[in-house]
Amino acid sequence: QPQQPQQNAPGPVHDKPALARRERRPTLTGLSSIAQAQLLASLDQASQDYEAAAMEQLLQEATRHGVDHAELEGHRQLLRKLQTESFLTSAVEQSLQEVEASCPSRNALQRLQNLSHQLRLLQGDEELARVAERAVQHG
Repeated sequence: QPQQPQQNAPGPVHDKPALARRERRPTLTGLSSIAQAQLLASLDQASQDYEAAAMEQLLQEATRHGVDHAELEGHRQLLRKLQTESFLTSAVEQSLQEVEASCPSRNALQRLQNLSHQLRLLQGDEELARVAERAVQHG
């Protein structure tokens, strides 16, 4: 589970046990319960990795298929936060600590790379983005 910046942390995106207990029905467009679960699992992974482009695409697909709005709200909130420099700066700094503190996991490095990319897209702190990229390369 990725560590999220404390001040802007979106909180748990999904209560997985609650989702497991909840029976899914096909959506209005006929998306099966298995396909819904796979779509939400992909969205969970994209959110954990801070992959903004993938999140946006998966949220559009889920919305198009009529997936319950409440199940998508946490992801939507995180995507909105990924559009703000303050959240990105905090998330990059926290991820840098995670990567520099120990032998970083592949997920931690991927998360940092995605955050750095998003920071550059927003034309945010270029020096912080460079530091993050160097940490990914040396990780």
